[in-house]
Amino acid sequence: MTITNSTPEKANVFIELFDMIAAPRQAMMRINLHPRSWWFPALLALLTALFVLWTSLDYLLEVAQRAAQLQLSAQDLPPEQLETAQAMMDRLMQPNFMLIQGAIGILLGLVLAWALNTLIIYLSASIGGADPKASSMWALVVWTWVPFIVRNVVYGVFGLFSDVFSRSPGLTWFVSTGDIIADQGNPVYVAAAQVDIFALWHLILIYILLRTPVSMGRTGAIIVTLLYALINLGLRVGISQLSGLVGG
Repeated sequence: MTITNSTPEKANVFIELFDMIAAPRQAMMRINLHPRSWWFPALLALLTALFVLWTSLDYLLEVAQRAAQLQLSAQDLPPEQLETAQAMMDRLMQPNFMLIQGAIGILLGLVLAWALNTLIIYLSASIGGADPKASSMWALVVWTWVPFIVRNVVYGVFGLFSDVFSRSPGLTWFVSTGDIIADQGNPVYVAAAQVDIFALWHLILIYILLRTPVSMGRTGAIIVTLLYALINLGLRVGISQLSGLVGG
């Protein structure tokens, strides 16, 4: 009698990347047993996000300068204070400074997002009666970022030739007023910016994560996926409104 070993073997990170697109169930089963490969999608997420930042830097500088001018004009400062504030704004909005500031923000944002989403998935699955493997949950969540890595590549490439993606992310084309500063303060606009085919793809991967490595039932996985989506959407909208209140 031949005994077969059904335990998935560790795969090369490039194979994992391909399978997360073509065969995510099989990839997640391997990642669940061999979670140390999380560094690869994490590195790709960071590098591709920096690529988008670099290709859209001119547009971001333009928006930041307009916002700064509006903020200064609203404060009604004396001429000498206005000149000092203007000089400070000019120093802060140099391209190199914006790149460094943006890179730090991207790195911190990714780490916080992965940590929070890992916690959401782990706690929700545990409350739902599943027994998720804590040691691999971080890696599984980071690997579900593959759709956003692909989106960054698409946006970055188009950003080399056009700023259409920067101006109209997600479904914002339907609610945009054309004034990016005003739109960023509109919670409907911020919510619409989160809805695109890549976000939907990410949610599908979250559902597969819950169904395959975590072994949740179909109904429970659907509920947790929807809860996950609503929490993330609410946090993004809430952060944008808080940023507007403090003048960020």
